[in-house]
Amino acid sequence: MSTSSIDQKFPDSLLDEMRTQQDPFADKAAAALFESMDSGGGRESAHKFIRSFVRKDFAERLEDDESYQSYPQELKDYFRNYDEFNFTEEEFHLIDEGSRLYDAHGPACTLALAVRSLLKQYAHHQAVQVLRVTTLLQDHVNRRIMETMQFVMDVMEPGWCEDHSSGRRLNQKHIGIQAIKKLRLVHAMVRYRIANGMYDTAEQGPWDDSWGKPINQEDMIFAVHTFSTEVLQGLEETGEKLTKEEKENYYQCWALIGRALGVDQRLQPSNYEEGVALQDKIYARHFVKTDDPTGPNLAKALTDWLEALLK
Repeated sequence: MSTSSIDQKFPDSLLDEMRTQQDPFADKAAAALFESMDSGGGRESAHKFIRSFVRKDFAERLEDDESYQSYPQELKDYFRNYDEFNFTEEEFHLIDEGSRLYDAHGPACTLALAVRSLLKQYAHHQAVQVLRVTTLLQDHVNRRIMETMQFVMDVMEPGWCEDHSSGRRLNQKHIGIQAIKKLRLVHAMVRYRIANGMYDTAEQGPWDDSWGKPINQEDMIFAVHTFSTEVLQGLEETGEKLTKEEKENYYQCWALIGRALGVDQRLQPSNYEEGVALQDKIYARHFVKTDDPTGPNLAKALTDWLEALLK
């Protein structure tokens, strides 16, 4: 796709605007959770929720937890709402096709995630600041990497829909669907913590508005593309043979996952080729030479982990 075409569809003005936009639906739920911690009646249940939430494997829906009814209404609304998963029959087919490709090339996909996708995420000077200020990688390198790998395996697990008398419908207990609900809320919780200075600001410094809002819309589509376009390109570079249809189906599968994660559809390319072009444009916007050691430090933490794993 030509540079002029991608610039016309996704001008810098739109991408700049998207750096100020986040995820209102999930952010509302996270704000209600944290604000309930400031009230006497909700503090204990909020703390309990956070502790169980980060440990939960999501084999079952969070709504099935015994303490669910004590959560803030906005949080309950978040977990009851599955509008972002209102897929058509054709879209369910794309999810199935994405799962099939991942099943056929699982080890190579995992390798691409480790040595290509994550490293490119760390090269994004502005987006990576979230990991720095929250020390998510420096202090929890193994957990951060394994959680990323696990998320991909969960969403690529077959069985997103189940047969019903009226046709196929969403299987709300599917581990990948629940993992998406979890990750989307985790992102909102991180945004709330940063916006309200709930981290070691003395050590990490204040959030710089020039980076854009934490986990903003442009950074969200960038991250989703590292799991789709970058993995597909990584597969081909390792010698895997993929048809044009397979690449398109896998890309569209992850576009649906991105939608479920709250990606603004104004930023969603129409096809794989357009997705690659937008990703290249984002790279050109944010892959810059800088004296900031954040990216290199995070990349070293990842490569050190990989070297230790392979010994």
